[in-house]
Amino acid sequence: MFKKMFVLLFLSFTVTMSVAGQGELIITASQKGAEVFIGGEKVAVLGDDAKTVLQVVSGDVEVELKKLSANGEEIFSAKRTVFVGKNSSTKYHFELISSLTQKRLAKATLYDEKTNLTWMRCSLGQSWNGKTCTGKAGKYNWTEAKRLAKNKTYAGHSNWRLPTRMELHSIVYCSKGRRGIKLASNGKTAKINGKDQDGRCLGENYQRPTINTRKFPNTPDSFYWSSSPYAGNRDGAWGVSFYNGNVNYYHSSYYHFHVRLVRSGQ
Repeated sequence: MFKKMFVLLFLSFTVTMSVAGQGELIITASQKGAEVFIGGEKVAVLGDDAKTVLQVVSGDVEVELKKLSANGEEIFSAKRTVFVGKNSSTKYHFELISSLTQKRLAKATLYDEKTNLTWMRCSLGQSWNGKTCTGKAGKYNWTEAKRLAKNKTYAGHSNWRLPTRMELHSIVYCSKGRRGIKLASNGKTAKINGKDQDGRCLGENYQRPTINTRKFPNTPDSFYWSSSPYAGNRDGAWGVSFYNGNVNYYHSSYYHFHVRLVRSGQ
């Protein structure tokens, strides 16, 4: 009798733990008929309402949507990693992008082998037309910039983020050389021989904007936010000027600057 009760209690505990580790994922898309893949396995097809409701293991979930032509060719797709909370309902909308658009957008990003980073060639607010960046680069405060990065899906990827201070400075180009970057114990840039070690370009008549304009066309010669907070003031954040190449910090709410996103890997 005791053995039977133990088995029943164990089964009850196992079922409870299994359910507790799941969450509801509601997927909607811009087109009906797309196949839904979770972790590479096909789990559903979107109906006329372009919607499906799934029970998945909570945590980060890799979701991919594909729409195929009559002969089986992929014509639209979208892919991103989403977070599903335990015992909660999470909704994500996917914009399906045509394969032709994805091929065009492939050139809208640039991979740097030295740093293993992939950059958007255009600033937020601009658009890639297949050859260059068009439109006006937007300006945002630091909180807005982080929010936009977190919610951004671009060129088939959703892991875009603000670059760190040093990552952002890695794409600065100074035609006549530049100072090093070093921080003092107070969190500000250190001085050597009376000169701030802020990464500023050397000389006077150097190229502006201070970036490789073939790789990053139509970049404003202005300030860009990084993800690095300023240790000396909780309301401050670091960024990089593409007018003179220097790193500096500003009040994260008062000031509005440009944004270029990055992601790790290819």
